[in-house]
Amino acid sequence: MIIVMSTVGAGNNASDVGLIVQGTLIFLSAVVAVIGYYVQGQLRAKERRREIQINRTEKLHQARLDEVRKKISEFVGPAHFMVLTLNSMLFDLRSAMGKFYPEEAQIQSQRIKDEDLGFGSFMKGKWNAMTAEQFFGIEMMEKLKQEKDGDGARHFRIIISKCYRKLIIPVVDMINKYAGYLQEWESKESFFKLYPVAAGNGMGRNLFLIQLVQFSIEIEAVIDDWDAGKKLDTFWSTQSPYPFQVGMYLIRMMTLLREMENKEGLASHAISEELEEHNAQVIKKYDSSGASSKKIKQGGGDNSLNFSTTTNNVNNSTSKYKV
Repeated sequence: MIIVMSTVGAGNNASDVGLIVQGTLIFLSAVVAVIGYYVQGQLRAKERRREIQINRTEKLHQARLDEVRKKISEFVGPAHFMVLTLNSMLFDLRSAMGKFYPEEAQIQSQRIKDEDLGFGSFMKGKWNAMTAEQFFGIEMMEKLKQEKDGDGARHFRIIISKCYRKLIIPVVDMINKYAGYLQEWESKESFFKLYPVAAGNGMGRNLFLIQLVQFSIEIEAVIDDWDAGKKLDTFWSTQSPYPFQVGMYLIRMMTLLREMENKEGLASHAISEELEEHNAQVIKKYDSSGASSKKIKQGGGDNSLNFSTTTNNVNNSTSKYKV
């Protein structure tokens, strides 16, 4: 009798141990699940903050890139090309006039060298606005006035008229419409260093564009007279000389914008690649975490295996004693 009761008592003790172990393992599994859920939540929040920051940075670069491209496409791109063509036409016209009046052209060529008014000093920003006498030469302009119906004078008027209608009018329209907000200014220090001829002028970085608009107004009146057959001995503006540096100003502005476009474009591309890599890492991480979580819930972990084995052993032991 005593032996039977001892056996039953031992069976009950074993059953109690099994229940304690089972309860402990269930509790530990719950704790692990809660901790895992918390950790995953923190990771998701961290990844989300990083993703938001990357998206904001990308949008900022894209906005800058859009602004740069707008300046290029709507104003600086076409304006710089037309002014570059205009400057080239005027230099070519000066060369062409030498074929009509070679002696006068030779005198002006020597004057350009003596007064340092050549292309080298032009590139250094030492000279800008020029009257017809300064650019083509005093002797050349006197000859044109004397032979206002000659081939040289007619050629001069044709080129200036075509340049005005095909180049000056459209570029001045763009300046009036867009220069107020689509310019890309250099610093004041850089501007006056590049263009010492502009030093002390109150118009500052707007100087060359304003001078071109002023020249266009006056040359329009000259061309109107030509079209009416009047004042054929007037060939250039009087109070508003042509600003040759406007070409270099817009070319440098275009170069600056292209550099900015390249920089912002590369940055945007790099951020997009970073975001794609970031998303791939997040997907991979959560796929892995999801698999581990699923394994725990399905009872596939080491703890579940021990729990199952222990319970089976306890049940077997209890059954044995009961029998």
